[in-house]
Amino acid sequence: MSGYPGLKDFEAKIADEYQDFLQNRSLKFNVAYSEGFESLGIIAGEFIFKHAKPWLRGADDSVATLWKWHLAEEFEHRTVCYDVYKDLYGGYFYRIYGLLYAMKHLGSYGKTVTQFMIEQDYQSGAIKNDYKSKIRKLRHGIVYGSYVLAKVCRIFSPFYNPQKLSMPDGAEEILEAVDYAAS
Repeated sequence: MSGYPGLKDFEAKIADEYQDFLQNRSLKFNVAYSEGFESLGIIAGEFIFKHAKPWLRGADDSVATLWKWHLAEEFEHRTVCYDVYKDLYGGYFYRIYGLLYAMKHLGSYGKTVTQFMIEQDYQSGAIKNDYKSKIRKLRHGIVYGSYVLAKVCRIFSPFYNPQKLSMPDGAEEILEAVDYAAS
């Protein structure tokens, strides 16, 4: 079996949580959460194009390209949820609540799934469970965590507007390359 057996359970859990949001939370909550979610996608997009080269060394090129394309696409539509939230509700504090909720929710989910996948990789021998692996994971956590913290601070500004952010170098090229390959 390829992939990570058991990963579908995590996907089903978050799908159930999102279904619960739709059924039991207000439209305002869902739009604010979505805006927070998308704001975090912008940060990941900036990171992968500006700082992830060392972390992608040795990665499967097709997987790295897929992630770059996905995050470039996230960056490309960076204003949609922001604009919808602003037009429907416009409140600063509830937008920040949505961001904080998304950070906690997605952070917890991401941490759990990442640890599950790392454990699977240890068991399969895909990566060694040694000090080098643990140091690399710790270094990545520090580098990425510091980057996210600095970028999240701008989202807390009452003057934040993702329209002011420029596409990272290389993002438009990957969108064009994938679009060309798909046609």
